[in-house]
Amino acid sequence: MRALMLACLLAFSLVSHAKANEPPPDWLAARLWLDSADCALKTGKFLVLCRDSRVIPIGDDSLGDDPGHALALGLYSALTGRAAKPSDIARINLGINVIGLILLALLLFTLQLRISAALVLLSIALARQYPILTPHPAGLGDACLSAILPLALLGLPLIKASQGTFIGWLVAGILSLATASLFRQSTAMMGVAASAAAIAVSVAVSGRRTILPHIAQLLAVFVAYKAPHLVHRARDIAYNLQPARFTEEHGPWHSLYIGLGVNKNPFGIRWDDASGIEAVERVDSRILFGTPAYFDALKHEYFRIVTTSPRQVLQVYATKLASTLHQSLPAPLHVPIMWPLLLVGLAAMVVRFWIARHLPPNAADAALFVASLYTCFFIGQAVLINYAMIYMFPIGMFLLLAIGACLDLTRRTIST
Repeated sequence: MRALMLACLLAFSLVSHAKANEPPPDWLAARLWLDSADCALKTGKFLVLCRDSRVIPIGDDSLGDDPGHALALGLYSALTGRAAKPSDIARINLGINVIGLILLALLLFTLQLRISAALVLLSIALARQYPILTPHPAGLGDACLSAILPLALLGLPLIKASQGTFIGWLVAGILSLATASLFRQSTAMMGVAASAAAIAVSVAVSGRRTILPHIAQLLAVFVAYKAPHLVHRARDIAYNLQPARFTEEHGPWHSLYIGLGVNKNPFGIRWDDASGIEAVERVDSRILFGTPAYFDALKHEYFRIVTTSPRQVLQVYATKLASTLHQSLPAPLHVPIMWPLLLVGLAAMVVRFWIARHLPPNAADAALFVASLYTCFFIGQAVLINYAMIYMFPIGMFLLLAIGACLDLTRRTIST
């Protein structure tokens, strides 16, 4: 707990305090976050907007996006008695990144993977990569938080960790996944998939005698992922509010649909919110942007295109994959991502199947497995949605984690 408090203090000390008279952010959801924080300052109520003499859910005014930033800004305003400013959004993004990296490094130290932990901490250089006032710069910390649970599930049994250590990290992993879901539910999906894979591996290794604990773990993963929904429903009950008119979670369908339009395509789709709005208007002009009916309509449109034009969709995604592999990693590397992918993949095969081939499975294998999964997740996200580096820059940290796991495997081979 003391280490976590120190991590929080470090994270928020790395950005200067907000200045007065800052211009409002361009991102609509960010403006709603600040509006909600002002309401929390006045009323002590969170995830709501003050309208006249009453409070309403954020989603009654407009699509509110994931609730993490609004909740954090509201807590900041209510606890400090200060109005939140746009630069506080940047402080939160940086704080998430630093805290996520430190927690992941602490788990790696627990797993006796010192080289991996050191390389993960080097990724703090990426923590301020994109100083823009949207949720995307916090993607690095979100990914780290979502990776803690699967790494703990796979790695701790391999070092024969005590029951107390295992339970402690299991709880930390579930809370981290819930936090990641609050701030970016699309990234938390990666944690759900990775945790499910880790549980499946554990079941395959330990057999059916431990099936009930693994079912409990899966239920905990599901509850953690649903944290945004649970927080909103708790708000509605606490403040006696009706559910919001607009969706208050990110959801995949809008992004999946307009993701077909990142490059030139035969469907006339553009990477633009307006393109999704136009598609829904053609279905039913009465459907409003951001409502549950809007996302249901785009879900139907996306699958209609996929099922009626599968060849063209595959061509679109193949083109996006090529564009993804040619994207340059952030500073200081500035090299197309395909070269680090090839080199790290080759290094992993050489180390595991030649240098460390006599080693039994150990925690470094768990770290390499998680790093490989997340690398694939970010490539898949780039292909399905958008390959701009602002969305996929956390892949650099997972490549470093894979390198660290290879070096830890080599070190263990030499020491045995």
